[in-house]
Amino acid sequence: KISQCEQSFGSLTQHFTDLVTTLQTFANYTPAAAHLKIASLQNFLGQITQLNNDVIGHLTSLRFARKERNDYYTDLHDRAQRIKSITAASYGNKSTEYNMIKGLTI
Repeated sequence: KISQCEQSFGSLTQHFTDLVTTLQTFANYTPAAAHLKIASLQNFLGQITQLNNDVIGHLTSLRFARKERNDYYTDLHDRAQRIKSITAASYGNKSTEYNMIKGLTI
């Protein structure tokens, strides 16, 4: 069984790096397929490393955006509750004004 941390893209990239490094130690490694040659594997490794770094940057931006969105919703919820409380205090719990907004939930 493979653990969850060994399935991450960072771990997979590290395993591939280790594989390419190991292949470089073999002097007789000369595959016929061009995509299996050391230079091609190193190029591919560079591409996936760059893509991983891009994803990490986007995930960081996403986390900040989600936190900001949640803060806005929390503020909106608090404002709605204050408006309902002020309306109830000003017009009463049985007023038309309060009945129009009492079901408001955020």
